[in-house]
Amino acid sequence: MRVLDEQIHQFLDGHLTTLISCLVLFIIGTSFVKGFAATLGLGVLISLFTSLNCSKTFLRFLTSYQFMRRKNLYLKDVTNSSSTNLINKS
Repeated sequence: MRVLDEQIHQFLDGHLTTLISCLVLFIIGTSFVKGFAATLGLGVLISLFTSLNCSKTFLRFLTSYQFMRRKNLYLKDVTNSSSTNLINKS
């Protein structure tokens, strides 16, 4: 879960920037632009909720099983491959 805690700033940065632009569009825009800004803002808020809460819950569920905690499921085994083998294969 440490990775998700480190990445939360990137999630928030992108979503907050979009929400600020939605607010500006809603304040200075015409009626159609205000509708677009409201819809975009609602979509960004739903996306932010989903990306933070649902993915964290899903990963906690997966790692509750012991066999899902093996590192080789998530990390590439780099000990068996050398740079010369990679060059010769291509």
